[in-house]
Amino acid sequence: MRASPRRAALAATVVLLSVALSGCLTVYPAKALFSGEGGGNEVPIELVVAYEQEVTASTFPTSGSDTRTIFVPPLSERVTISVYAKLTSVGAPLEEIDKRHFDFTVADGAGTAWVDVHLRNNSTQKTIIVEGPRPGGWTVTLNYLLQGGVPGFPSDQFHVQVLVAQPAA
Repeated sequence: MRASPRRAALAATVVLLSVALSGCLTVYPAKALFSGEGGGNEVPIELVVAYEQEVTASTFPTSGSDTRTIFVPPLSERVTISVYAKLTSVGAPLEEIDKRHFDFTVADGAGTAWVDVHLRNNSTQKTIIVEGPRPGGWTVTLNYLLQGGVPGFPSDQFHVQVLVAQPAA
């Protein structure tokens, strides 16, 4: 007795699904085969500095502000935002009149703020990684007033950087 081609295909499908569900066979290579992923089709990625500022205050107050749009291309893998800011505390009686500050915000095109740092008399160090970022224009806003060179206090300083892991040109 000979099996029909339809029954043979159905039996092969049942066996393949049983083996796949048992964990003895990985489904990923089959998924890659059908979706066109894998092989040599991968887009090369390069790391691009989209924004960077570094300031160490001098003897006199140092201030500045910057609002800029950076571009995150389609197919970018991630955006890495690093913030290091140090504002030396002057102590309780003077904190009320101390005007020094550090404000840094990074938001994507939909207005989602990935970093929103506002400092007075304190410090921070953080790195935020946004996987699969929304492509398009992102807004970086920086505003600061720092002081340095005062006897007994180290100079205020900061370093901010936005890196985009994007398709190579």
